[in-house]
Amino acid sequence: MSQIVVKLGGSILKEPEDIGPIITVLKKYCHPIIVVVSAFYGTTDQLIRAFDDENKTEESIEQTVKSIRHRATKFIDFCELNPDVRTDLVCKLNELLFQLHSLLIGSENRDEALTYGERISALILATIFQSQRININLALPEEIGLTTHGVNGSARVDLNKTRILIRAIVLPTGSYVIPGFYGVSDTGRIILLGRGGTDYSASAIASCVGALSVDLWKDVDGIRSTDPKCGELTQGVSRVSFCEAEELSSFGTKIIHPLTVAPLIEKNIPVRIFNIKSARVDLPMTIIQDVEAGEGNIKSISADDTLGIVTLSGTGLGMNPGILSKVIDALDKNELEIKSLMTSQSRINILLSRQDCGLAIESLRILSLPGISSINTDDNIAVVAMVGEQCGEDNDVAGIALSALAKNGVKARFCFVGSEAVASYIVVRRDELERTVKAIHRGFFPELPRINKRPMPTRFRIG
Repeated sequence: MSQIVVKLGGSILKEPEDIGPIITVLKKYCHPIIVVVSAFYGTTDQLIRAFDDENKTEESIEQTVKSIRHRATKFIDFCELNPDVRTDLVCKLNELLFQLHSLLIGSENRDEALTYGERISALILATIFQSQRININLALPEEIGLTTHGVNGSARVDLNKTRILIRAIVLPTGSYVIPGFYGVSDTGRIILLGRGGTDYSASAIASCVGALSVDLWKDVDGIRSTDPKCGELTQGVSRVSFCEAEELSSFGTKIIHPLTVAPLIEKNIPVRIFNIKSARVDLPMTIIQDVEAGEGNIKSISADDTLGIVTLSGTGLGMNPGILSKVIDALDKNELEIKSLMTSQSRINILLSRQDCGLAIESLRILSLPGISSINTDDNIAVVAMVGEQCGEDNDVAGIALSALAKNGVKARFCFVGSEAVASYIVVRRDELERTVKAIHRGFFPELPRINKRPMPTRFRIG
């Protein structure tokens, strides 16, 4: 019987009372489950602050460990475990906290220290689930061979190596609790997958075991027509394709990690997004899976205000052979992620993270490329992505968006289409982002109901 990978994020692990709905959900699964867990809410931020504090002292470290112990003990006490089980669990927790204390004192091993939020939550949750007659075992990424490569903090899972190693440990009929957020290098060194990386852990494991689905349990109603925090009424999106999900997550949508869908595409393993408040394992709010191309309808609008543009200018720049490849190589050597490129005969505009703009300019100026008269950056920008199958090939999309902006007095800096034709983008000033999102959303969704209701969930049965 094939497994289902279930991801539990920190947003539904805030208080001990959150455990009840989770147990209810897990007991409803009719297949073996691999539960990939985040740290208890707030723990990773706490660890980052503690480790990076230049003025940290023995007293401040002890206070951090004490706070993490207090949070963990609240979850343990709430579940009223068998005394022998509780004693054993507390001993294991104390051992982890002792190791964490030692890591926080040192100036090295930051990556390993930051994994202790997930290690602690996985240990406690596995024990609690077992106490509730859920037949499940704890397994760590280093034990199952979750092998990674690349830059720490944004590493990639080596699916081929992991696929071979994981099958020796993770039995196809077994259920497991696995900490997310990290893997190990070929040499056994702890490597972080980045913030939100538990989604990616879950999808990589799902790909390697051939899971039926990746089920993301959250405290929101799946993907919506835009972020409700912008103040607009929104509608639910029941289905999106892998490409649509990638574009949305790459440009501001926080529902899934940008790397989540990549390991699943080849095997067409669906991602199902649930709201823990519904506790229905057959009614996901949103399903991400390969779907037939639509007719250019916009499904969702996302926004990202963390980007900047580096601009290379020069007369006849576009006629200079090989210059674009040299620019890309220079940024790649510095491990800088290019979000998008917009070129003309006199300019190359590079969209990337705002925090990377300084290093990008330094690496490009060193090249002394011919034909370039200036290299500048603009970090007062935001990008709005309009996502839907074929929308990049639909001229009406740009027309509706630009008309909506004109009516609201917003001037677009750039307009461009994504490489997969599932998204169109508009760049505006950062201080005009909220007005831009509202205007474009009203342009594409003019007749939303007055009351912001949950979307009608999509029935989806496994097996």
